[in-house]
Amino acid sequence: MTLQGRHILVTGAGGALGSAVALACAAQGANLILLGRRQQPLEVLYDRIAAAGYALPHLFPCDLSKLDEDQAQTLALAITQQFGGLHGVVHCAADTGALGPIADITGKDWHRLLHLNLTAPFLLTRPLLPMLASQDDAGIVFIDDPASHGKAYWGAYGVAKAGLVQLAQTLAEEWTAGERLRVATLAPAPFRSSLRQRIFPGEKPANLPGPEPIAAFICRWLSPPGRSLTARCFGPADFDAPEIPQEPAAAGLSSQQPISSPAAVSGTSAPNP
Repeated sequence: MTLQGRHILVTGAGGALGSAVALACAAQGANLILLGRRQQPLEVLYDRIAAAGYALPHLFPCDLSKLDEDQAQTLALAITQQFGGLHGVVHCAADTGALGPIADITGKDWHRLLHLNLTAPFLLTRPLLPMLASQDDAGIVFIDDPASHGKAYWGAYGVAKAGLVQLAQTLAEEWTAGERLRVATLAPAPFRSSLRQRIFPGEKPANLPGPEPIAAFICRWLSPPGRSLTARCFGPADFDAPEIPQEPAAAGLSSQQPISSPAAVSGTSAPNP
């Protein structure tokens, strides 16, 4: 199993892509820390992972639209105390809000969507960087939506996604020299999700692929053999690429007991694509 003994944090774990990433990583032996806005989808995912016989994940219900620096630091401290380290972060949480003209967006909605889609990934990633950089190999994955960049009616979501790409590229530039911490941006084609269905209600979900190929690629990229994937940005063509050769998995312990959510990290991340 290519992620045996590795600790992976997934945000938006209750959504289509986040849950697919969690299942793919769990199948490869990862110990998972799962963040999501609502407890119930996280518990459903927990049961699916448990039923498959994988290492039990650790659940953190967390409203990323309200995440502040203290809460992010509390989460980082909890991860340090429970796991002693972290090998990967996959930012899947996202929300478009109500699409429409810039002139119609309220200041409250603007700030909420920018915070959830851009500021929260920054706040969450920053205190985790020392843990990630201390590993021989670790990675951060951001999810882009290039179809929303600079397009009419995509509003704060499109602005935030464009900013997220710049955040990822800046991090990648800053950590290139060390080669211990890798940063990637994925730009998937449309896939089935509740968020997609909400935005395009006339679209038939059956006509879209599921998120599983994207999740499988993320799992490969986070594994030790993923170091051979040296690009920083990946698209649909990459998700259909053949498996990369596997290296022997690093030894590690698999935790079987869920961690309690720290009191400061409470609430319920927005639906993700």
